[in-house]
Amino acid sequence: MRTQKNVIRDRLAKVSMETERTGEIRVVQGRCETMCPVAEMRLREREGLLHPFEIIASEDQTRRPKADPHKIVKSYSRPAAGRSGPSPADIRHPSVLLKTVKYLFKKIVPQTDVDWVQVYDFVFDRLRAVRQDAVIQGLDGTVAITLFEHIVCFHVYAGYRLCDAAPEVFDPIINHQHLLECLKRLLRLYSCTPGQHNNRHRFESLYLLHNLGSTESLHHGLNLPQSIKKTLTVSKALELNWAYLNGNYVRFFRIALGLQDVLCQCAIHRYFQQVRLHALQVMSVAYSSKNCCYPLHSLEHQLCAERAAIIKLAQLCGILDTSMHCVHNIQFQRDKFTLPTTSVSNCHQTQIDNKLEKLDIGDLLLGQGDEAT
Repeated sequence: MRTQKNVIRDRLAKVSMETERTGEIRVVQGRCETMCPVAEMRLREREGLLHPFEIIASEDQTRRPKADPHKIVKSYSRPAAGRSGPSPADIRHPSVLLKTVKYLFKKIVPQTDVDWVQVYDFVFDRLRAVRQDAVIQGLDGTVAITLFEHIVCFHVYAGYRLCDAAPEVFDPIINHQHLLECLKRLLRLYSCTPGQHNNRHRFESLYLLHNLGSTESLHHGLNLPQSIKKTLTVSKALELNWAYLNGNYVRFFRIALGLQDVLCQCAIHRYFQQVRLHALQVMSVAYSSKNCCYPLHSLEHQLCAERAAIIKLAQLCGILDTSMHCVHNIQFQRDKFTLPTTSVSNCHQTQIDNKLEKLDIGDLLLGQGDEAT
């Protein structure tokens, strides 16, 4: 039996959807001039599907929430086979898509009075709807490039900001999948759109850094035009790939935390714990001894981690007694090291946090006043 939620979802799908005819998406030119089509706004208001970010503030809690026309944003609805095509009145004009993204990044993303997981879920869904409208219109050229640059930045930043969130509230794999999908589409747009793209080197770097060690991404990076490959950001991204593949953890962290673009650091951060685990495994063999100890302060410097984080990681690997919390040295023994049986979550990096605190996050995601070089 179909639930009410499924019925509502189908009704929303009539308002905005991708339609397939003979295997091709029917291109529609959007004419909607607001962030949310009127038909969807009325439907969601009537069915009680408004998000708290979209309602008119009211002291009367007994009344059904009303949509604020200046805050409500079109939500994502899955394509449904066999439905009639979307109406141009329900598809947002490209200029409105850009306006919507700017609104989300300047007004919603910076909010601090709510759990940021709620912010992420809302923005994630609304950006997905933006992408949907762009695909339905067959949007390309500089407008599409700008849109996807902004969306990529959001997913990179969100992946770092929520790196230590509980898996039941944030799924880094889904975020990674959407980021990769957007990055690949963006790189294709760069290749097929004539003209000079000033931000291309930055996003080529993000692709390389977010896919360290990938044969596909490395092949792509090595075959870039020399004018792009020789830029500082791309050359550093390639160096980090070689350091990662060679297991050179000291060089890896030195380059990673020396990157000028904080979003590039957010992208590569997902590999930090993995590299630290590999480093401890190597050192457990190289410095294995029953009589000698390795100073913890040296590990802090080499692995770019705080003492408490290293102790916790060493305990998970079995090379440090779990009852020890105030230690100054680690005694490596190859027969004691074991890889953790559970996934090791990432933790925030002080150097990256300090950079982000000094920036306007909305401007960072929109490419205004950031540190990209």
